[in-house]
Amino acid sequence: MRPIRKPAFSEWAAYVFSLAVMAICNIIALLFLYHLAITNILMIYLIGILAVVSRTGYGPSVLACVVGVLSFDFFIVPPRLDFTPGHYQYVITLVVVLLFTLSLSRMTARIRAEAQASRRREAQTAALFELSRRLAAEAEKDPDFNGAVALIGDIFECHSVLLVPGPDGSLGPRAGTQGPSPWNDLKKEAAQAAFQKGDMVDLGTPDFPGTGCLFVPLLAPEGPMGVLGLQPRAGTLGPSPDQRHFLQALANLIGAIQQKARLEEENRKNRLKAEAEMVRNALLSSVSHDLRTPLAVITGSASSLLDPGSRLSDASRRELLQDILGESDRLNRFVGNLLEMTRLDSGEMLLKKELQPLEEVLGPALGRLEGKLQGRSLVTDLPPTLPMVPMDGLLMEQVFVNLIENALKYTPAGSPIRIGARVQGDHLELEVSDQGPGLAAGDEEKVFEKFYRGRAGSQKEGVGLGLAICRGVVEAHGGRIGAGNRPEGGARFYFTLPLAERALTLERKR
Repeated sequence: MRPIRKPAFSEWAAYVFSLAVMAICNIIALLFLYHLAITNILMIYLIGILAVVSRTGYGPSVLACVVGVLSFDFFIVPPRLDFTPGHYQYVITLVVVLLFTLSLSRMTARIRAEAQASRRREAQTAALFELSRRLAAEAEKDPDFNGAVALIGDIFECHSVLLVPGPDGSLGPRAGTQGPSPWNDLKKEAAQAAFQKGDMVDLGTPDFPGTGCLFVPLLAPEGPMGVLGLQPRAGTLGPSPDQRHFLQALANLIGAIQQKARLEEENRKNRLKAEAEMVRNALLSSVSHDLRTPLAVITGSASSLLDPGSRLSDASRRELLQDILGESDRLNRFVGNLLEMTRLDSGEMLLKKELQPLEEVLGPALGRLEGKLQGRSLVTDLPPTLPMVPMDGLLMEQVFVNLIENALKYTPAGSPIRIGARVQGDHLELEVSDQGPGLAAGDEEKVFEKFYRGRAGSQKEGVGLGLAICRGVVEAHGGRIGAGNRPEGGARFYFTLPLAERALTLERKR
């Protein structure tokens, strides 16, 4: 990013340049005094005046016009070395030349000012765009503002540092460089004053004696978010007075992004707090119903078996033992789901991928659900030849168990369940579908959220973690999972698993 251009000459240097050019014109005119006509010598002064007009501002140009005309009158127009022209025609010539050069100077100065303003606006627009682009890129992650602060330093040819308040309210550097001079108490005091007052502070004022530093507050709707410190680099002057409004606009842009980042962090913490509250409420609800119910059944059945006065038949005893076993298994699944979800949220789940055929995972899953599948028609649609899939067998077995249990829970007794698989490019797509009532509109994504149990979920057992665990396991394998309704009725849950680059194939016998 190019720095904003400064004038070619400082104010005093422009006047010196104007006088020097007129002095050179006098020397050249005197050298050709006896070789050229007066009108031709006048052109020498006009060329010199044009040179000054093209390189300086209005004041030095006016000085060149006046000095040039007077020099031409004094050194060239007869009688020489006298300001009184010898003929009235010379008076007319001098007046016309003076008016012409003054008008030219005024017009050129106006055109130059408009061109400089246009270049300045163009440079400021480009700087704002570049700063906005860098800030937008940093806003996607935790913004450190190093790129933005460095850009401002390049624009104004300064060492730049971003100072933000700490927990105790004192300012400290967050990005940029503090410049070659030490970060002393005077600078800290000046930066703190800029932050508290919300206005620029210069080192060089009666309140802050010194030179070379400017502190700009980062103004945002909530108030100052920090301070931008600038120290001119060697051989530069830093921001000029007419550039300070633009500098304040750049600082305010950083302040707005910083406030946005802080608000997003606060919102994130609030969301986490709300989620934690939701988890706590869900766990309390689960403990009060889904976990206490199997415990009550187990306790009641065990008490009946242990009661010495009870006269139970062998069939009744067997039924009570089956109730204890079934409720224990149910309780174990609930606790297991909670622990599995905890592992997923904490990132402690480690995959043990191995190339293995699909039926070696699907078979044990169906075996675990053999009792629940009694009276159900299970249809498997697996091609004769499928590639072996790199996956963690135990985790994928749990995915099938959760999807099939979900179908069993939300479909009428006796309705069929279908399991299918097919290769799609470099992925294996698997599906578990049913012929139940299907998903309610808008639940296609929500069913994979933790503790969401659908619109009819309150009437079913469970804590709403099974499908959330399925999503976590599938995404950990690099796949994706989704849900929808079948055109002919019922719900379908599908997920994909990436295949190995050189997958082995296994011929299956029908």
